[in-house]
Amino acid sequence: MLAAVKEAIDKRQQLRKAYFMAVSDREAKAASWEKLKGIATTKEEKLQAAQDAFEAAETLEKDSATLFQEVRRRRRGSIARLAPARS
Repeated sequence: MLAAVKEAIDKRQQLRKAYFMAVSDREAKAASWEKLKGIATTKEEKLQAAQDAFEAAETLEKDSATLFQEVRRRRRGSIARLAPARS
């Protein structure tokens, strides 16, 4: 049982790390996109590529957040099921 708990904690940590990396990636791409939008001589293709990268990163962040929330919800359910067993 202890091994299962450690494994669950490791999985949660991996998901948290992936989520925060996605958030960081989205923020970096948003900054890049904003910078390119501000430059008057930027080619339209570069701007479109930056916008596409931002949108992809934003989608990944939302998906990661949803997955992270689902893991937290399931963890709470597992804890609730185990709590009566301790009594």
